[in-house]
Amino acid sequence: MKALEEIKDMVNAELRLDINSKTRKAQYVYARTVYYRLCKEFTGYSLYTIAGVLKKNHATVLHGLKMFNRFKLQP
Repeated sequence: MKALEEIKDMVNAELRLDINSKTRKAQYVYARTVYYRLCKEFTGYSLYTIAGVLKKNHATVLHGLKMFNRFKLQP
């Protein structure tokens, strides 16, 4: 779980957001999908565990992973 918290902190710092916030603004949704992708790619944790860090459910993470490729890269 420590690795998941570290990834969350890195995403928060890099994008200057708090991805734990309950907002649906585009920049927060994007930041959360980046978090989901990094966690899935670089850790062996389950979707359930990844979701738990942000108080979401596994289906939210699964949807975020599918949406990741649809986002345009931001400069």
